[in-house]
Amino acid sequence: MLIMSKMGRRKNSLASSRQRPFGNRGGLTNRPMLVWGILVGYCALVFVGSSISQVPRELSKIPDYVLHFIEYFIMGFLANLAFRTRPLSFRIGMASVIATLFCVAYAVSDEFHQYFVKSRYASLPDIGADLLGAASAQIVILLLSGFRTSRKRSKR
Repeated sequence: MLIMSKMGRRKNSLASSRQRPFGNRGGLTNRPMLVWGILVGYCALVFVGSSISQVPRELSKIPDYVLHFIEYFIMGFLANLAFRTRPLSFRIGMASVIATLFCVAYAVSDEFHQYFVKSRYASLPDIGADLLGAASAQIVILLLSGFRTSRKRSKR
């Protein structure tokens, strides 16, 4: 159903009656429960993986530091997205710093957890690989954000 507004523009009365709770922005930043749920689920998956005393044969062929890097690259990406969701809505730079700190804190707690798992051990180089993975994710996010911003400016 179309109606005319005071300014003479047509408005869809059905669309205008459905308001989003956090404004007109769409995407994942308006779905905090989903984004945080994915991050918490991923962290739980990392915890369960750290609880396994024998690493599967397929994974033992890949160097440990590569697995840690990939694991925390993904976690860094998810954490950055989570810290940019509403109601927190940190700017992308601050979200990158907080996401990296979150990932390092989780890496330290994960290595502490592995200390108590049979035939596993805690390792500082693993924490270093985790930090590199999380920080690399933040660098990629910041580069992509800068590229996207420069494309928007050039279109004006």
